[in-house]
Amino acid sequence: MAGGTGFAPIKSIVEHAIATKLDRSIYIYWGVRNEVDLYMDLPQQWANENDNIHFVPVLSQSNEDWQGRKGFVHKSILRDFEDLTGYEIYACGPPEMVKSAAKSFVEQGMIQDNFFSDAFVFAFTGKK
Repeated sequence: MAGGTGFAPIKSIVEHAIATKLDRSIYIYWGVRNEVDLYMDLPQQWANENDNIHFVPVLSQSNEDWQGRKGFVHKSILRDFEDLTGYEIYACGPPEMVKSAAKSFVEQGMIQDNFFSDAFVFAFTGKK
């Protein structure tokens, strides 16, 4: 699960999985504000070229032309998977997204030790 530019670490994970011919199912959920923020076609290409890879883009501020998923990215996962027991989830993006997702996923059966995250935290240094 990636939020915005949190796609970069997820990209590396998926590239490694492809290079090592990992054959288990991989679901890539990428949440962005609007369609222009989906800055790479690569996830769809991976899904087209690999039967075990599935890509779901989710827009939080879509226009009326968007036919895909809308809303919060983690809520799309919750809708698609009634029980998250046995799944590993890698989450990268804004801290609030990661925190909210972790809580919701545990409530839906995910084992806490199966949640790996890299929340992007920004620190103010007080310098200009």
